[in-house]
Amino acid sequence: MKRLKTESLLVLVFAGFLATVFYLMLNSAGNTLLDEYFQNSSYISRSNEKCLNKFESFVKQESIKLTDTEKIKSWLQKQKMGYVALAISQHEKILFDSLNDQSEEVVASFYRTGASRNISFSGESATVYLSGYFDYQYYVKTTVVEAILSILLFLGIFVKFVQKKIDYIIQLEKEIKILETGCLDYEITIKGSDELASLAQGLNEMRISLLENMQKEEAAAQANNNLVVSVSHDLRTPLTALLLYLDVLQKSSFSNREQYISYLEKARTKATQIKRMSDQLFQRFLLSEEEKLPPNPVQKARFFFEDMLSDMSCYLTQHDFNVETKIQWPNANVSLMFDYVNRILDNVSSNIIKYADAQKTVTISLLHQEGWLVLQFSNEIVNKEKGMDSTGVGVQNICTMMEEMGCKCLVNQNNQNYVLELWFQTV
Repeated sequence: MKRLKTESLLVLVFAGFLATVFYLMLNSAGNTLLDEYFQNSSYISRSNEKCLNKFESFVKQESIKLTDTEKIKSWLQKQKMGYVALAISQHEKILFDSLNDQSEEVVASFYRTGASRNISFSGESATVYLSGYFDYQYYVKTTVVEAILSILLFLGIFVKFVQKKIDYIIQLEKEIKILETGCLDYEITIKGSDELASLAQGLNEMRISLLENMQKEEAAAQANNNLVVSVSHDLRTPLTALLLYLDVLQKSSFSNREQYISYLEKARTKATQIKRMSDQLFQRFLLSEEEKLPPNPVQKARFFFEDMLSDMSCYLTQHDFNVETKIQWPNANVSLMFDYVNRILDNVSSNIIKYADAQKTVTISLLHQEGWLVLQFSNEIVNKEKGMDSTGVGVQNICTMMEEMGCKCLVNQNNQNYVLELWFQTV
């Protein structure tokens, strides 16, 4: 997959290369045209004569002497038409040369292409040679125009590339809005192989995932409806029996107090059974339909579990259970759903109170194995038949919540001994 950064750098290099070639071509053509123009015109000679006239006027107005070299240099520096060189000769001796501070016997060949004349310096006559680069400013201006055009070409290529990406982003935005209306069958357009294409691919995968989730939710809703029908059917039998016992009690259709108490106990048993089934049904709906909770930030295992286990131990103690804890906190971190873990421990506490032998010790242990934190609850069942009467919905809910957190739940039962292990992943 091409990275957008790499693709942008390649476009920059390509645009820079084209702009450089374009500049060199313009520069070569421009210099050729200027060279041809100045060679075939009298512009340079006329400019030299014009500048020499200005110098002669300067000498007369300022009464310049042959020895006033500093004033002559100052005048040369003020000329804005171009770089100007000037030499003064008297009796075949060089008195001043702006190109060379040392006295020379012969005027430099550079001045032969310029203008020359005799000028009076406060009564002393001397020959002045002047030559200037009056075409230099035109070469500079041409070079600036060529550079600007090359930069515009460079920017145009890169802006075109950026505009193409922006148009694709706008297209993705429009297609996302189509998905927002609920039209999940609409496929996102994928162009290229950069991050934007990867984003579009991800949106398509998300769209497919949402469709699958909606189908799963519909299937789950149907399963819940089937569960309601099934449990409703199962509730009819104990409910019918309960109504029968209540009718007997209401009509006083019993012969003695023992029979009255017997019917009352049977009615209470059926009512308890109905309540237990409705509680299990509620827990099943709560677990399957509630919004998934986000995991807590990463934190120390001791900080996460200590208060919950302490409350659980106190709760069991208040119900006349003898609780023994075997916990040594490891230096491990966890990232778990707090509400799920709290509900899991509530389920464990409820099961212990219902089915554990209060005369025996309930042991809570914490083990640390490779990548796992194992919370172990062990107890003895008060009555094996009572334990077998359990529907197992509580443990099923515990296992479901553990799986949703990426953890696991193990149950070991040997005769009267019951061990529940909660395996939490460490991070």
